[in-house]
Amino acid sequence: MKQKFKKMTALLLSALLLLSACGAQEEPPEVQVTDNTQPFTLTVALGGVQDTLVPTCSTADGGETILYHLYENLMRWENDGNGYAVLAPGQAESYTVETDYEGNETYTFTLRDDIVWSDGQSVTSYQFAAAWQRLADPAYDSPHRELVSCIAGYDEVQTTGAASLLQVSTPDSRTLVVKLNGSSPCFLEVVCAGAYTMPIRTYLPGNEDDQIVTNGAYVVAEVSSDLVRLSKSGNYYDRANVTVDEIRVVPASGSDADYADFQEGVVAFTTNLPTSVLEELAQEENWLPEPVTTTYSVFFNTFTAPFDNADVRAAFRLAVDEQAIVDALADMTLRAATGLVPYGVADHGTDGAPEEEEQTEEERLPDPNAPPPEEEDAVGHYDFRAHGSEIVTLEISEGYDID
Repeated sequence: MKQKFKKMTALLLSALLLLSACGAQEEPPEVQVTDNTQPFTLTVALGGVQDTLVPTCSTADGGETILYHLYENLMRWENDGNGYAVLAPGQAESYTVETDYEGNETYTFTLRDDIVWSDGQSVTSYQFAAAWQRLADPAYDSPHRELVSCIAGYDEVQTTGAASLLQVSTPDSRTLVVKLNGSSPCFLEVVCAGAYTMPIRTYLPGNEDDQIVTNGAYVVAEVSSDLVRLSKSGNYYDRANVTVDEIRVVPASGSDADYADFQEGVVAFTTNLPTSVLEELAQEENWLPEPVTTTYSVFFNTFTAPFDNADVRAAFRLAVDEQAIVDALADMTLRAATGLVPYGVADHGTDGAPEEEEQTEEERLPDPNAPPPEEEDAVGHYDFRAHGSEIVTLEISEGYDID
């Protein structure tokens, strides 16, 4: 999630610069006039048709980005000034964390006193607690409910169906206390700044997507199969720093069509680039790809023949040539997997791993197309794959004929 957002931030900044350059060429320099009274509208090609704009239920491609504009979580992502996203306070102005003797962490969040919903009503800690309990409740069968599995009481909720057993409490309307099962290094990023754990308060009559009450920088102005239109919220606490007045999200049409629309100025941003364009960009000095983990899987029933036989399963594993699959797909953005954990994932729990500020730019942004790094001493290495066990890390694919 974090890497997707970082890439989105950098590309949006590039898109805005490109739009400015294109606009400056429409008239001679001596008659250029900037009209700040005109609304600033941004059209982007992103994902597909949205199934819903309710955070706990959204599954459509591109929905996560839309949710980040409509809602705001306890924490949020901000531009650090260099095009990278950093974690910062969102609806919560501050938090503290304590660890008990058994290693369980307890976070206490204090909400801002100037946050309101798009209809002017105050945002409270009760609404955050209710949203997370509802997310964990198996009765709602949310596709994202395991996001809160790190919170104490989650397993009991799944067993009993009593959502109130999730260990989130509210001493008052501005305080939210969350107890975890042990320690979770991703809690702030995945849960407290995630899109699918955003707070939900209520809906206006009709219960339609374009009538949802939101607490983020934008509200829903229009929803259809070919357009989601967002307009700037007048009640967002940081609205003075929201520069885009309207965002028009249209479904992606394919890499060739979307890139053509981008070049013609029909859209200001697209995530789809043709292979030929990627190959051309990869030759430039400022080429800076960021890894995005993606998994393609084939599942076999290991309880029935022949896959109940471990030797048969091993034979099928040896029969898979990952590199041949990547070559057949002819997609330069894909890289063959040799384990469950990809390269570029930090193992923060390893003794001796460098602190965040000590990481170089190359370590923070590994090239997904580069050959795997050589094995180094296990202790203190930043990349998880350099010292992971064979259970999660296999040797580099070679010797397929022998297999």
